Amino acid sequence: MGTSFSTIAFEHGDAHFLIIESNRILEEIRPECAIYLPADDPKPSAEMAKKKADIIRGEDLSISDMSILAERLGCNEAVIEKIAELSGAHKEQG
Repeated sequence: MGTSFSTIAFEHGDAHFLIIESNRILEEIRPECAIYLPADDPKPSAEMAKKKADIIRGEDLSISDMSILAERLGCNEAVIEKIAELSGAHKEQG
């Protein structure tokens, strides 16, 4: 296992936000936004990470989920739409 979240939090306590690339960190924390990027050869922790993800590359993101994320992150839905786009997710067509 890598660096614990308590160590990361201590070392970066003054950061406004952190981007952490890890599936296992999701066993320790519930982040404001978790993005899952599927791989051809997934790690054992991949299924757990996918279940906890807010945005999944290659999958649809509903308008209601975008609204929830925008509220949680304190931004507007256009920002969430851009994050989803950059992550490879698709805005659900309704």
